[in-house]
Amino acid sequence: MGTKSFSGTQKSGRRIRTLRGPTLLATGCGDGSIWIWDEATGREPVKFDHGSKVNTLAFAPDGQSIASGGEDGMILIWRLTKP
Repeated sequence: MGTKSFSGTQKSGRRIRTLRGPTLLATGCGDGSIWIWDEATGREPVKFDHGSKVNTLAFAPDGQSIASGGEDGMILIWRLTKP
């Protein structure tokens, strides 16, 4: 079992979620940023801004989107694929 490091954010992640299938990793941070890495491609991470501290993350079962829940009480849905 190996270790993989990801770069692209200077903020420490509070919440981390992974998705099987396409190997996606999501982190939610105290500054409201959400970072999505694709381990399979190694592409630069995609960033979303929740607007407040991210308390929770959940991938949709089909891997097409991710929901973020913030300290502001809002739940936001982010599309991970182009329509």
